[in-house]
Amino acid sequence: MMMALYSVNLRILGRPNLQVLRENSILSILPDTSGYEGAFFGFLLYGFLIIVVSVLSYVFLDSKSGLILRIAGANPKLAILNGISKHRLILGLGLANLFIALSGSLIAQRSYNADIHMGMGQVIVAIAALFIGMILFRKLSASHLIFASIAGSIIYMVLMQLALDIGIQAQDFRLISTLIVLLSILVALKSTKGTVLRKGADIFGID
Repeated sequence: MMMALYSVNLRILGRPNLQVLRENSILSILPDTSGYEGAFFGFLLYGFLIIVVSVLSYVFLDSKSGLILRIAGANPKLAILNGISKHRLILGLGLANLFIALSGSLIAQRSYNADIHMGMGQVIVAIAALFIGMILFRKLSASHLIFASIAGSIIYMVLMQLALDIGIQAQDFRLISTLIVLLSILVALKSTKGTVLRKGADIFGID
């Protein structure tokens, strides 16, 4: 999907890199976008968006349709035996891509720049955040999964910032990301004899 969207995004942008400095964005509603005040207002705005998306996600996942989608994604064989169509997975992929598009658009508006390569390597970030979150929240309820993804993402970014503060060079971030993933998997293996790792693998659909 990422490889296919590379060409789609390139056609939409018209070029590998596009500046959006003078365009209206979601940040245009803020009273100030510069300095510490701008960072604070931006934090409040993005925090509010995270809460809204999280609540809507919980409402959907906790509904009948959401439960069917979770069953189809976690155990397709069981879903088929219970008369659930595999086409439910298409809905899940669509929602996932919706969240990815929303996140990408918010990042582009925040940085005033859209780059064709800005999403590269985010799969590693997602895996690391998921396993870190699964270590903290070991239940598989809808609310715990949402909190796990958010908490894991925050912890991952804090770890990356700490790596930057101690003098790690930017070109080494991919290596650091991989080490964080391996460390989170190692901790998951040691946690309740791999139960957390098994849960994370089930979410990814890994046999």
